Amino acid sequence: MKYAKQRRAFGKTIGEFQAIQWMLADMQTELEAARGLVYYAAWLKDSGRNLGTAASKAKLFASEIVNQAEVVASAILKAPAKSEAMAYAWAVCQSKQPENLVWGETGPRLVAEAVKKFSLEAYRQPADVFCPLGYADWRKVIEPDALLRFNESTRAIHLWNEMWRDSGQDKNAAYDPGCLYEQLKQRYLGEQSAVGSRQDTRGLSVRPA
Repeated sequence: MKYAKQRRAFGKTIGEFQAIQWMLADMQTELEAARGLVYYAAWLKDSGRNLGTAASKAKLFASEIVNQAEVVASAILKAPAKSEAMAYAWAVCQSKQPENLVWGETGPRLVAEAVKKFSLEAYRQPADVFCPLGYADWRKVIEPDALLRFNESTRAIHLWNEMWRDSGQDKNAAYDPGCLYEQLKQRYLGEQSAVGSRQDTRGLSVRPA
């Protein structure tokens, strides 16, 4: 829910798109249903009544829907050559009519489907691996005094392109050499930016994926 309120595309948050609202409504409905079953089983137990199959139903339903409430982002994908999952996703995309697509149909929903179909759940990564900054903090990457520290697992930073466009910020401009944006440009793109020893003291731990 939080990410849907933060991620912006085409001038608004993705949570404002009807297709995403349907997905979130489905998730919320299933989670509330699971919670109700668990509470009902707990009430039966606490009141000394016969549990019957109530506990089993609660456990089954909750365990079935808990992973379905996750959305697998399609922003960062790494797959070996001739990947069956990527071939499947490509075939699905090729079968779609662009004018009939709904938001997320060939993005997170398709990736989640491929992950499940080819049993790739073990390779999923949490959001902060590739998106440690929320949209509200996007400007911190060009602020020289911003103290940014990331987890050891962080491998990339989502720059929130739409926020740059909305604010009229030029990605090709040169910023203070002490800011994270210039440091990353110098490190990975060979830009002529002064970096110095501040990389370590500022807690930079972003590495290539």
